[in-house]
Amino acid sequence: MATNISFANKSKFRLVLPFMEFLSTESVNEKGNSMTLYCSNVILPNVAMTQTTIGTPYYDMKISNRGLSWGDLSVVYSVDEYYNNFEFIYNWFMYMHDPEIQNLGNTSGMVDATLYIYSNNDNPKLRFTLNNIFPTQISGIDFTKEIMDTEDIKHQVTFSLDYYKLEKD
Repeated sequence: MATNISFANKSKFRLVLPFMEFLSTESVNEKGNSMTLYCSNVILPNVAMTQTTIGTPYYDMKISNRGLSWGDLSVVYSVDEYYNNFEFIYNWFMYMHDPEIQNLGNTSGMVDATLYIYSNNDNPKLRFTLNNIFPTQISGIDFTKEIMDTEDIKHQVTFSLDYYKLEKD
């Protein structure tokens, strides 16, 4: 008996960042205890296994030392009409640069976030738990008349993270 399986939808995903009291914008994008970024592009970090080279008289042999390293997470999201989600990311970025400038307390600034991947019916199918993320690079915003009124303003942010876990919903 054949099963009809749909292909994965690669265009519906949301990054949910936990509420950080020192960064609250009190925006409509903050849902209780989180800030949701509605993403148009997400590039999950690459994962690489670290190696050790053992020299022998005949050749150098590479073996796994069982360590893993994760690359950076890149996200492009739609900026809300009040720029609250942009302000949130910008303030977080500036806090990571120098917490004293922002007078926002003294925490590490690293948080655990969740990336949800949705089906065509807007049901969450995959969940990536991103451990100890923080922004490392934010893009500029392109203000131009050539963009159609119906197009959202997009903003890109790059995050560093320790690791991520994949779970199915």
